[in-house]
Amino acid sequence: MSIHSGSPKQSLPSLDILGRAIVDSQRGTPLHLQVRQALREIIDDHFVDGQLFWPEKIVAERLGVSRGTVRQAIGELTREGLLLRHHARGSFVQKGTEQRLSLTTVSLFLSHYDSDFLKEMLPHIAAACRIHSLRLEVFDTHEGELTSKMYRQIERPPAEQGVILLLEPRATMALYTAFHDRGYRTVTIESPVPNFSGPSVGTDPAAALQIGMEYLLSLGHNRIVFLVNEPAEAISVQSKIATFESMKKEGILPEAVLIQCGITFWENSHQAAYRHMDEVWAHNPTAIYTASDPGAWAAMKWLYEHKINVPGDISVLGFEDVAPSRHLSPALSTVAHPMEQIALEAVEMLIEGRTGQVMLAPVLVVRESTGVVRVG
Repeated sequence: MSIHSGSPKQSLPSLDILGRAIVDSQRGTPLHLQVRQALREIIDDHFVDGQLFWPEKIVAERLGVSRGTVRQAIGELTREGLLLRHHARGSFVQKGTEQRLSLTTVSLFLSHYDSDFLKEMLPHIAAACRIHSLRLEVFDTHEGELTSKMYRQIERPPAEQGVILLLEPRATMALYTAFHDRGYRTVTIESPVPNFSGPSVGTDPAAALQIGMEYLLSLGHNRIVFLVNEPAEAISVQSKIATFESMKKEGILPEAVLIQCGITFWENSHQAAYRHMDEVWAHNPTAIYTASDPGAWAAMKWLYEHKINVPGDISVLGFEDVAPSRHLSPALSTVAHPMEQIALEAVEMLIEGRTGQVMLAPVLVVRESTGVVRVG
């Protein structure tokens, strides 16, 4: 690409084009992502290769956003190869096909079992693909299915198609190996096995356990049961258990108890938690923290049936923050996955061809199911 600096400059497209771009802080999508998508479409439709791009200040004024937001968007377009920044002269458009990432499609493989987390991740991934003008294909995998052969369903070459895996560990490793060996960019949501070296993004499980326990301790709870109603095979669950044991060893949780339901993938985590509630109650807890929201729902069902008040007699805290938790009575306090961030990060890792593992911070969501310890 040549930068047109010595020859007469081609006139810039009308700034009225910027006035037609829709950027709205109320949409829920980060502003810099909205700006990036708007600018990408404008460049594709109205600029030619080598042309000087509008200054940040003008773009910010026309879109009604801060220069920092525009600078972040332009920086990301530069990393994609659509713009080339020159310190003294500004940003220039580069449309050479050899300089543009050619990813057009994302294939999402997810386990087909009753999981509210999977149901809620799907629309977030779809939204992230729309932001980046990518087509989304969804493939369900079923229990016992030979997932290592599912790569045959992918039709486009590796340069055009990326893969996101949201599966149980064995299926994830089988498909990751199959796609990686064929040159496809592949990102997993949550690391499938210890020491996994491939690209992955997920919620920091150790931080989730610690945030939840520290919150309950701050309410005066000491007799806490950590009810592990998810498969211990999952790396995230192993991390939570290790963090619990470390906090107990350090004297932070001297009266806390760990109860494992012992389930495997494809089993019902709600039913597993409910079956263990007699054992939980035998420890006379003032609070229950479950490995996932369905376990908290089961605990609250059992407590209601036994006329035990939540949160008056006992507090219940979950992990996930999926939709049903917001509509219970009392509404469930929980430690939330940053689902929108996970989806955006996974898609952007594919686009940029990044490797490594990204662990995002969980968020404590306080609702009605937790309260201070009742005295007496």
